Amino acid sequence: MSMIWNAAALTPSELTEISKAPDPFKALRALPEDRWSGLDKAWDAAHWLITGGTEAVVGPDGFIKSGGRAVDAIEASYGPGRYFDPKQASGIRDILLGLTRGKLASRWDPEAVGEDQLYPFALTGPRDGDLDFVLEHLDELRDFLAGLDIKTFGLLVFLD
Repeated sequence: MSMIWNAAALTPSELTEISKAPDPFKALRALPEDRWSGLDKAWDAAHWLITGGTEAVVGPDGFIKSGGRAVDAIEASYGPGRYFDPKQASGIRDILLGLTRGKLASRWDPEAVGEDQLYPFALTGPRDGDLDFVLEHLDELRDFLAGLDIKTFGLLVFLD
């Protein structure tokens, strides 16, 4: 089974409404496509590029693996969803906007990626295109957050 990192833009009131729905995941999946983004299987390597390590990190730069408020109603395959309110989502956006593609690429070390057993590369071994895979997904997430009305929308993230 694959581990896919998902992100949905929700207002705090939408989160409350979805959490109270008889089937929260069904209600969540009904959001328009333009309210969704994610990192696919690149989440572990993206976290590694942003933070410099594999462990959870406190603060907006650790958003992929930690932080936010647990939303037990959104129980995904790998634990509950986590919600970052609009102010926290703004901090995440600022972190990503401050990390250029070149800066992130300069941190890539295929040998260290193998040693740290980053998902999904630990399953496949290093391959050409791994860095591009991660950077493309980070670019998509950065663009998604840059286009959000960050005063209105927070971010619900989960691994499924």
